[in-house]
Amino acid sequence: TETTHDLTVTIRGSNSENPASVTIRSLPGKNIAGNTLEYRAVELQPGAEPDYDADDIVSDGGTFYGTYTVAYVNSDGTTTATNTLKRTEISAEKKWNVQGEGRLPVTLHLQYRALEDGKEVWKDVKTFGGESCTVKLDGEVDSAQPYYEDRAWHAVWTGLPQALPGSKLGADGKTQYQVVEDVPSGFLQENSSGEPGNEGEFTFINVPETSYTVKKSWHTKTGTVHPVVMVQLYRTTDKNLVGALAGTQGVEEVKERTAELSGNKLTHTFQDLPKYEPGEGDNPKGALYYYYVLETTASNGAWEVHYEHSSDTTTIRNVGKVTVSGTKTWKDNNDAYHTRPDSITLQLYRTTDTGENKQWVKVDSKQVQAPWTYEFKDLPYADEKGNHYTYRVAEMNGDAEIAEGGTLPAVEGDPEPTYPKADYTVGYDSEGYEWNITNTLTDEIDITVTKHWIDGGQGAGERPESLTFELLQNGDKVDEE
Repeated sequence: TETTHDLTVTIRGSNSENPASVTIRSLPGKNIAGNTLEYRAVELQPGAEPDYDADDIVSDGGTFYGTYTVAYVNSDGTTTATNTLKRTEISAEKKWNVQGEGRLPVTLHLQYRALEDGKEVWKDVKTFGGESCTVKLDGEVDSAQPYYEDRAWHAVWTGLPQALPGSKLGADGKTQYQVVEDVPSGFLQENSSGEPGNEGEFTFINVPETSYTVKKSWHTKTGTVHPVVMVQLYRTTDKNLVGALAGTQGVEEVKERTAELSGNKLTHTFQDLPKYEPGEGDNPKGALYYYYVLETTASNGAWEVHYEHSSDTTTIRNVGKVTVSGTKTWKDNNDAYHTRPDSITLQLYRTTDTGENKQWVKVDSKQVQAPWTYEFKDLPYADEKGNHYTYRVAEMNGDAEIAEGGTLPAVEGDPEPTYPKADYTVGYDSEGYEWNITNTLTDEIDITVTKHWIDGGQGAGERPESLTFELLQNGDKVDEE
């Protein structure tokens, strides 16, 4: 009875050794029956020992380690196993969407898909020395190497194993590769193309980055509570559309670019914005973007919104509303002399001047009649630049303003005034946004006093030598005679 056993040996060598070999000596030439024995060697898949089976044996033309094609030659007691790497190639191209800005060197990384702790991860392909297989593109062609800049702004990785040891193989039994870039400072990755796979090309387009700031201020009465206001970033390539409302053709709402402005946080800067719109072709040059910001929180009439847009900042001024009001008072003995008009005209003025020689601008006017109160509503607290408005009210005599201490003539009509030539003296009393006006009836009249005596006559000696008369006004002495 003859029992046979396979003999396994391990061939070791460094990566620089090619070929590597081992010799097995003192093997029997014949079996116990005297038959000549023939020997051959076959490779086993890594990790097959010690309990391997037929599936672990690499046959002629088979694949070792998912990476090498194996060919055997048996001659004169020697087996030569030649492992030929199954190769692939990955490339990447760099494009720039610039208009006068310089191009900066860019580092590209070749990565492979792996499995770590049960999770898929991407890891840099590394040399045997542990260095990442990166290519630095600078627009200058390098000399031929396994991975290098083979033409301006183009990288290639050659001789890559189709199945890289340590990678997570796809359904086709091959390694999935991808290329990623280290985006240079001052630029954004506008676009990239190329899918992870075992071959193919990746393309990256970089565009200069910019930023845009919004500044907000409130101009309202002291003590006003200001709500949280939401703002939205917009952009256009048409300078004439800056400030246009959302939905305007040619205006784009920049997605996920909003900010809340409230309290002490009334400034926000939007970072990492592309300077140009996406370009096309081998030399993409997109149009310049014009950015601006608009409020999206409705004021519901509680304030006015004023915008000032520049190339890098939108300034928003929210101006509150005020009401100018007052009461008209008549001092004319309740119109006992029919001198009071049925209505008066009030003129509203405002100014942003703070000096002595203020320039007043007419704002509005209205007719006021009994019950002699008035209001000018929904007036802005300040102008569009945030300059505070000062308001004042004046009574008018036709087209002429009646100044403090000026006069308003008594009316003419039916019933006829008792004193048709009388005037009203106009006085103003103001505090904040309250303007009260008082019209006091004034006129000069003669009061004749006749004294009648009922006595014994002039010669009776009963009359005093003289009398004193006191003139009273509303019970108060104002003169005597």
